[in-house]
Amino acid sequence: MIKKLLRYSLLTFPLLLLGMGPFLSQLDEVRMSPMRGFAPLKVDFQWVPTFGQNETTVPEWHFGDGSSSETGINVSHRYTQPGIYNVRMIQGTREVIRTLRVLQFDTPDILVVSDHPVAIATADLDEDGQTELVIANELDHLITLYRNDGTRTQIPVGIFPLSITTSDFNGDNHIDVAVANGGSGNVTLLLGNGLGGFFEAITVAVGDLPNSVVAADFNLDGFVDLAVSLNGNQVQTLLGDGTGNFVPAVRQGILAGPGVLGVADLDQDGVADLLSANRDSDSLSVLYGDGTGGFLSVHHMILGLGPKALTLADFDQDGWIDVAVANWIQNSISILKNDGQGRLYVANTLRALAGPFNIVHGDLDGDNILDLVVANLEGQAIAIYLGEGQGEFALPVNLPVPMEPVGLALADLDLDGALDIAVTSLEDDSFILFRNQLLFIDRN
Repeated sequence: MIKKLLRYSLLTFPLLLLGMGPFLSQLDEVRMSPMRGFAPLKVDFQWVPTFGQNETTVPEWHFGDGSSSETGINVSHRYTQPGIYNVRMIQGTREVIRTLRVLQFDTPDILVVSDHPVAIATADLDEDGQTELVIANELDHLITLYRNDGTRTQIPVGIFPLSITTSDFNGDNHIDVAVANGGSGNVTLLLGNGLGGFFEAITVAVGDLPNSVVAADFNLDGFVDLAVSLNGNQVQTLLGDGTGNFVPAVRQGILAGPGVLGVADLDQDGVADLLSANRDSDSLSVLYGDGTGGFLSVHHMILGLGPKALTLADFDQDGWIDVAVANWIQNSISILKNDGQGRLYVANTLRALAGPFNIVHGDLDGDNILDLVVANLEGQAIAIYLGEGQGEFALPVNLPVPMEPVGLALADLDLDGALDIAVTSLEDDSFILFRNQLLFIDRN
């Protein structure tokens, strides 16, 4: 029996190697460390011979930035300008190309808006293909529309506007705006006219101290609904009829908040689920939608101290929505992964500067891997965590901002294909634009 097994192994092992030939030839021959980062960026390159490769020919490196080539098994190069670089390694008749991404943000633009700007939303309100910013100014009781041509419009809403969301609430194919007014216990609906203005404002009473509002079709009727978090540790769904009218549906208790809301289909049952980051109870509440505007079940998770904001996306690229939560008091970011059945678990905890108050996600460097951006209230900086795949993130790079950054949004504001960062500052009643300088550069 042993002889038969040995003979079988001797006969099949060469065949297995032949079958693996294409696979072996595609093994990583070029290693770069790091593969992405901020200018100026020093990158170490290494050539690793693959199976059966001629190791006598020293590779030649072309760095893609117009500099002179270098030869060697291990070389280093410093990139001083932002860009997407094609790095070529030539070894004999073989050529391997790897892509390197180097980020940089321009000197920020600082623009005064109004008193206590606390939240930002983005939308193409005038339908010109460019994104506008909608900013809630808490102490002036109004929102500011900031257009790409630099013009601004201020629109009164309720008392102490705290949160903004955008969608088409009345089915006319124009973007509308909903604002949660913490001081007047209502939501202001601004129905867009497609020209950057609004036909009318509608007020919807919701209850005591609404501090967060999100939009989704919670009852599967094809119309956009709303959900708000309320004082008294509750969330309320409001069902829309497709004309801009909303009626209360279900009020559900959560752990002590106030809750900042997010919405996604966590369990892939086709029904929107609701999440609430509850600062006062150090918890996350997950409310699984039942398709009627209510909830099948509610699950509570204990997180870091003072969870203040959250953002939802498929960070590990497994097809399921994950969550990142900013823990304001603990100075940390909790990365919660989806177990493939809609349940979340804490997979990683990232360190943050003082007071991570808001968090958003987007692909800042164009590598199809999501990155995180965090506004640190007491740390007076924006922290950028570049994604490394599988839900992992690099150490943050910090961009200083004026005091008390809170509102945060990502959008391609200059139409150059790269996401820019907009952040509001409470201290000087301004918002700051960091323009992404990522460009495609290949001079070889």
